[in-house]
Amino acid sequence: GKGVNMGIGTWLHDQGGSHKIGVDYMRAYSKGSFNHPSLLHENIRFFNGKVGCGTCHNKYSKEPYELVISNIGSKLCLECHRK
Repeated sequence: GKGVNMGIGTWLHDQGGSHKIGVDYMRAYSKGSFNHPSLLHENIRFFNGKVGCGTCHNKYSKEPYELVISNIGSKLCLECHRK
């Protein structure tokens, strides 16, 4: 399929919640509160180093909302975000 470039911004999800896309992950990591990319689950991907829809979603996933891994207990969120 054809990719859609939505640029930098915040993607609002139908089921609530939002997440920035187009953010350079290493730049965010360097500011703290994020895990190093080498520690992330192999299903989490970046696109030219940036967060995109496909970072958290995969249309072939069997998880709810086509998430790349389960988010039970905020597992997906906590792969990147340190609390």
